[in-house]
Amino acid sequence: QLQIRVIQLTYSFLQLDKNAGEYDSKYTLDYLKHKINVGINHRIYKNINMNWNFIWQDRAGDYTDFYTTQKVAYSPFFLTDVRLQWNNNKVTVFADANNLFDKKYADFGGLIQSGRWVKTGIRVRI
Repeated sequence: QLQIRVIQLTYSFLQLDKNAGEYDSKYTLDYLKHKINVGINHRIYKNINMNWNFIWQDRAGDYTDFYTTQKVAYSPFFLTDVRLQWNNNKVTVFADANNLFDKKYADFGGLIQSGRWVKTGIRVRI
């Protein structure tokens, strides 16, 4: 039976009143302006749980495109991360899928981030 265990909402906002003028700032003016994260944890069946994280980010500033050498403003983006896990008192087995929908986006410094990636693991408590 599907049972929601936790719903979490976080929001961060930063406003900076500073003008770069003619300078190109790699750190000071390229800050994370808005970030919203909605997390949901629910039980699927007995010891099997699912975590969902829905993340929206909007970064201030711009970056120089490596190929065109043109300045490009950061675009807001939306990501979905999930974790499926089974656990008992001693062992947890999990599988994560980050950037589930394979969103292409540039984050700090204009670096294109990796697409979807999956990892699995086992944690044993001794």
